[in-house]
Amino acid sequence: MLESEWGVDSSNLAIGCDLWFQNTSLLSIGRMMRDILSLEEPGHRLLLESLGTAAGMLLLDASRSVEARRPSVRHHAGLSALPRVLDYMHSHLADNIGLAELATLAGCSLQHFKRGFKASTGQPPHRFLMDLRIKRAQALLAENDLPLAQIALECGFSSQSHFTVAFQRLTGCSPARWRRTTVG
Repeated sequence: MLESEWGVDSSNLAIGCDLWFQNTSLLSIGRMMRDILSLEEPGHRLLLESLGTAAGMLLLDASRSVEARRPSVRHHAGLSALPRVLDYMHSHLADNIGLAELATLAGCSLQHFKRGFKASTGQPPHRFLMDLRIKRAQALLAENDLPLAQIALECGFSSQSHFTVAFQRLTGCSPARWRRTTVG
């Protein structure tokens, strides 16, 4: 990414280790990654990749051993392959979709994909995918009496508890309560 996005020769790059280094943003990202990994659920690949990229960027920015200046990044108006990516997301909601997979589908680098996706949709890929999964879950909750665990799996959540937490965070109520108040 350094070579393709910033034109930095990564063969001469060294990031020093400073045991007293403290960056609250990096610490927060590390804690989020630790918490996600401790859940031992496979459905967090896209979020972990995004957090890993963010942590890497913070480390590079904080590193004093990078002597080359970062050129200005061109902001692209959008992502030309967006329809193909959205179709893929819709048809693979139950799968564990990764950022690299979506960037490859779009035919661009990870950074270009993330910037272009957010410019096109107004949301980062992980948040957009989560919203799609919650909307699909709402449709399934309203249409039938499937058990919550089955709805969770059909919408790409690794467990019913992960589904319930995500659903409540985005809608403000639990899936069971949403079903009762909506279906009626």
